[in-house]
Order: sequence, then C-alpha cells, then structure tokens
Amino acid sequence: MNEGNYIWNFAYGSNMHPLKRLQRGEIKASETLPGVLDNWCLVFDLPGLKLLEPAMASISPQLGHQVHGVLLRLEPEEFEKLIRSEGGSEYYELIPCEVRTYDHQIIQALAFKTRPDKVTLHPLIPSKRYMTLIRQGAKLSQLDPQYCQWLDGLPHREASYLVSLLGSLLIEFLLFCNHRGWLKLSRTYMKLLRWCEAQLPLLVSTIAQGVLLLPALLMGIILRLLGRIGIQTQHLL
Repeated sequence: MNEGNYIWNFAYGSNMHPLKRLQRGEIKASETLPGVLDNWCLVFDLPGLKLLEPAMASISPQLGHQVHGVLLRLEPEEFEKLIRSEGGSEYYELIPCEVRTYDHQIIQALAFKTRPDKVTLHPLIPSKRYMTLIRQGAKLSQLDPQYCQWLDGLPHREASYLVSLLGSLLIEFLLFCNHRGWLKLSRTYMKLLRWCEAQLPLLVSTIAQGVLLLPALLMGIILRLLGRIGIQTQHLL
C-alpha cells in the first residue's frame, strides 16, 4: 500500500489505459508494473445508466481465479486525484491486496471494489465503449496475451455511434466535476438520472433524462474541444 511517500494502486479496469488516467485529472504514475491478483475475479457489478453506461468494473473474491492488471506507483496527491475521479467513496471502497508482479515480486497495494450496498444482484453487461478502454489498456500495459484474449471474449453491449458518443461526453463531464472536487454535484446528478430511470414510465423517463443530460453533454463537448485545442497548442510550441 504505502511505500515511503508512495502508494501502490492495482488498476484492473479503464484505469489501466494510460490516456484514460491522464483524462482523469492528469493522474501520473511514477512507475507501472503488470501484475496478478490471485483468488479474485473481474466482475461488472456496479450499475450505471442502462442506455449509456450499464455497468462498471469491480473485483470479487473467488478461489482459483485471477485478475490481471497494472500496479500504479502514485504520490499521495496523485492517489487523491484517482479517488476523486472514482467519485470519492460514493461507489467504491478501497481494499488492501497482495499483487504478484510478472517478475514474481509481491507488492502490497490498494484496489477499488464496489461498495457492498451498491452491488447489483443481477448480471450486468458493460458498454462496448467501456470494454474497449479496458481491452486497449490491457494490451498497452502488456498484460498476459491469454488474459487479453479472455477480455476480448467478454460480452459487451452494442450501441449506436450516437449513444456511445453521449456516454463518453457524460463521463467526461462527471470526471471534470470530480477532478474539480465537485463530488456532491456529480453524485446528485447521477442520483437524479437513476431516479428517473427507476421510477418513471419509459417515455417520461427518456424525456426527463434527456432534459437532465443536455447541460452535461454540452459541457462535455466544450471540454473535449478545449482538450483538442490544448493538444494542438502543445504541438505548436
């Protein structure tokens, strides 16, 4: 977990993707190591929004199974950024774990696991957008080819280009809020969207969610444009 002034985090989902970490508030790891968490399995038991992002990844104890991932060596400030990017303590809890690196070191780390009161009792299938991030992250992090092949075989929910775009813009907006420390805003926003989904008739729910999503999607577009301008400016300098 703690190593001097550093903290090891075991990333197994979209945080394996280096570009995703940068988008999550420019989280920078001083070292990355591929590793294995024995007797745990990768699950998708954190519900999101059915249409845009149905499920998020977590881990669950299960004898004989393994989760491959990336150990991120983070300074305390970077680790705090990571916690904020995951919504603080609203959705995940941190658990200590022993991770075996590919070169057979044992490292004490912290991993995010869905809070017990948030775990769904029904199987969930993640979006193609989300699974693509995980699959690309695993390959970019040079995880075991057999594990990458296993990830490729997991089911995902197909969606139109428009739905995938809306989902990515919503996530961008929520990450921006979390990075700025506006955790209460992002939590309240998601609770309203989920309430509409669960309590209202389908047609009314769709309209209500559309109205609620509009400002977030507009903000997501602005953030994306600003990000592209920033990248182009860096290339010019």
